[in-house]
Amino acid sequence: MQGYLHGSTFVVRNMPGAGHLIGANAISASKPDGVTFGTFNTGLIYNQISGQDGGKFDLNKIPGIAKAASDPRVSAITTQSPIKTWKDLIDHKSPLNFATAGVSSASYVETVMLTGALKLPIKLLTGYNGTDNQLPMRIDEIVVSIASRSSHDQCVKNAFGRYIAQIDGKDTDVPQLSSLVTDPKGKDLIALVQSQGDIARLTAGAPSSPADLTAALTGACRKAMEDKELQERVEKTGTSCRAALWR
Repeated sequence: MQGYLHGSTFVVRNMPGAGHLIGANAISASKPDGVTFGTFNTGLIYNQISGQDGGKFDLNKIPGIAKAASDPRVSAITTQSPIKTWKDLIDHKSPLNFATAGVSSASYVETVMLTGALKLPIKLLTGYNGTDNQLPMRIDEIVVSIASRSSHDQCVKNAFGRYIAQIDGKDTDVPQLSSLVTDPKGKDLIALVQSQGDIARLTAGAPSSPADLTAALTGACRKAMEDKELQERVEKTGTSCRAALWR
């Protein structure tokens, strides 16, 4: 983006904590001058819907700039487990260790909702951010994880885990969870999780930012995502990258 906003200098600050609440609060409190914007977790949407404390922002008032990609959710099982299908998971009698990121993250909220509605046999363990759950899955400390497919693909490609269900996405190698669930409430929750995967990797700016500044950032982001060099780099990593307006 810096290359497409002439004269600009980008300073990247990682602000981890509380499922991106800290970073989103910082964006919301910044001046509406187009200087501060960021990318954050869709778990913030769940948190606002549920009225969770800690969020000092209103996502309805944060201007969307773009999103880099959609990211389907998957249920991944360690290959050491005898569980090979979603039915095997449902029928399992004793609790299984489920890995999830920190409280307030999309991974945490979605796991809690789905395991509660679908009555999954779980013992929830938090704090496994990003790919932190992959080593524990290899040593059988963690059996199951519900998270984005992009965070699990390398683990599955290396034969340390396998997928048993997926929510959304164009991949046909894994059954869609919506086809495996008959309970209406469960299907509604799956549709909600799917909507969050559709708008994953979203980028937004400060409230009350002028429309022309937001449009400039959106234009630069779109050009960056369509940049040939960047496309080649993401192709090598096996991911996808495309810009789209988010409103």
